[in-house]
Amino acid sequence: MKVSVFITTYNQEKYIAEAIESVLAQRCHFDFEIIIGEDCSQDKTPAICQKYAEEYPDKIRLFCHPVNLGLVENYHFCLSACRGEYIAYLGGDDFWIDRFKLQKQAHFFDANSDYGLLHTGYGELTNETGRVRFRKRKAVSGWLYDRLMRRGNFVAASSVFIRADFLKQVNVPEILGRGFLVEDYPLWLALSRVCKIGVLLDTTTMYRLHGKNVSRGSLKKRLDMVKTMFDILQFYYDRYGASCGYDRLKYRKNLDYMTAFVEYKDYEKARQYFSQLSFSEKMRHRIITLFLKARFGI
Repeated sequence: MKVSVFITTYNQEKYIAEAIESVLAQRCHFDFEIIIGEDCSQDKTPAICQKYAEEYPDKIRLFCHPVNLGLVENYHFCLSACRGEYIAYLGGDDFWIDRFKLQKQAHFFDANSDYGLLHTGYGELTNETGRVRFRKRKAVSGWLYDRLMRRGNFVAASSVFIRADFLKQVNVPEILGRGFLVEDYPLWLALSRVCKIGVLLDTTTMYRLHGKNVSRGSLKKRLDMVKTMFDILQFYYDRYGASCGYDRLKYRKNLDYMTAFVEYKDYEKARQYFSQLSFSEKMRHRIITLFLKARFGI
């Protein structure tokens, strides 16, 4: 099997059909399988997935979990079920907008055997307003562990392509079993230790923003996400270090906390974190802009 595509889904009856259809629409010179991890949804998601599995029995392998595993464990389960030489992921509420995504990424891997992770440009669709914002990627490739530590997660999960041989060199159960709230960033960091990371500048993926996203919703949810991202950085820094130094990681944590409090209009808490930080003029301008947008909508 050349390529495995896996989709994780939970309570996504409004979106899952579009996600599956966008994979079925791929135009490739090779065969691929689709693995769906249906995580004991309470809506019509299981029925929709079952319909597609029955319609495409030679293409789709559907796993309906009898109990809810949670995002990270479901992700790991589906990843382990992949049989392809290359592996692609798509969130159940996202969708692909380039019919040649898999073909382009497989062609890149075929020509570059030292690359094990490949991502692309993507768009963000705000569900409530229909607004689309495109996120272009910088043409930065190679050994990117230090960049991932310094800049954070710049790899869009639903755009990725992974070489299975490099994945075997990573202790995936250990990484995904540490209680982190996200499944992607710790895996990218682990892969960046054993292989090069590449990027295609094409926009192939649409990421849907809505209240049920892992990183959106309540202030508590947002703060939990800031904490887990720092826990990931702490884990890798303790094991491998980072050229940016530990102070840079703490700076990012405090900046993320401050940003969260500004966006949720808790300006007193935001001021406490602001007072701990020193900024360049460029960064100070960005912070003032963020504050004005949050408080006055300008």
